[in-house]
Amino acid sequence: MKNLHFLELTDLAELIRTREISPVEATRQQLDRIATLDGALASYAVVTAERAMAEARAAETDIVAGRYRGPLHGVPLAVKDLFWTCDAPTAAGTALHKRFRPAEDATAVRRLREAGAVLLGKLQMTEGAYSDHHPEITPPRNPWNADYWPGISSSGPGVAVAAGLCFVDRDWGRSDVDPQVLAVLDDAERVLSALGAEFVEVQVPDVTQAVADWAPNCAVEAAVAHRATYPSRRAEYGPVMRMVLDTGRALSGLDYQDVLLRRMAFRGRMRALFGTIDLLLVPAHPFAPLSLKTMGTMGLQPELIARLQAYTAPFNMTGQPTLTLPGGFSTDGLPIAFQMVAADLDEAMLIRAGIAFQRATDWHRRHPAL
Repeated sequence: MKNLHFLELTDLAELIRTREISPVEATRQQLDRIATLDGALASYAVVTAERAMAEARAAETDIVAGRYRGPLHGVPLAVKDLFWTCDAPTAAGTALHKRFRPAEDATAVRRLREAGAVLLGKLQMTEGAYSDHHPEITPPRNPWNADYWPGISSSGPGVAVAAGLCFVDRDWGRSDVDPQVLAVLDDAERVLSALGAEFVEVQVPDVTQAVADWAPNCAVEAAVAHRATYPSRRAEYGPVMRMVLDTGRALSGLDYQDVLLRRMAFRGRMRALFGTIDLLLVPAHPFAPLSLKTMGTMGLQPELIARLQAYTAPFNMTGQPTLTLPGGFSTDGLPIAFQMVAADLDEAMLIRAGIAFQRATDWHRRHPAL
């Protein structure tokens, strides 16, 4: 049987539609690969093997009978452990909720099931989708090099996609950026230009305050989300999450209102910019992938935290859609990504641009040796 684990989702979907591969075969192969590799990689919080095989058999029966639902029918997928699932616990990276079993699926999960997708399980993440893993959880390991950071908050999804364990979700932008990252941006610009994109230099609104405001804004939102269990069950939280929640609870109403007003103003300035352009090309991070040792000292280096968030926090504050794609490799052999940012609700533009870039390049087809 053909190895499927590094096929693009659309290619696998076509093989299933044409019955060149069955949902049962595809699901069994993915589950076997998870069983073989994920003990070392720890990308899954839970694997729902029994239900996945039942869903695969049901999908196969429907497809053979001519009841094909569409391009997700019979395709094995996994979801981040932030999404509610009625058939498996939803811990969201916490110890507190490790036995929480929702009574219903999240809307996104329900729609995947309605489309006939096969859910392999739940992918691991940082505690509460913030900056660190709970001490009781084994952090996912970067399959390119286990000494390097796997990213946050979707550490498990990133590791699983890289390892083939599931199928897959100018001044500013260039200043204080690692030359290796700049080289990736330059290559992406050349590829997109050759495809017909027109690049212009623009003046991006100052993001300094937006980056600074992102942490207190998230801290308040987290404190509200966890008020039923924090601080009453404080001991069950990890140290980083406790710090986030304490920060959110301590922020005054006046200070939080100031954050919201600045956020609204920043969104307005970004909206004005996107009245003149379709997409913004920026780094995902200003530096090549960092080691776990470096990330372990992040709390002692405020300037590193600010740089880490420089190209992501602004768009968390505006709520604009972004697409992150691999565009090259560091001298250490680890992938380097870039981002494209679109206007509010213009995901279609991002998807078209992303498809065009990946049809012209093969960075997304390169995988770690496992």
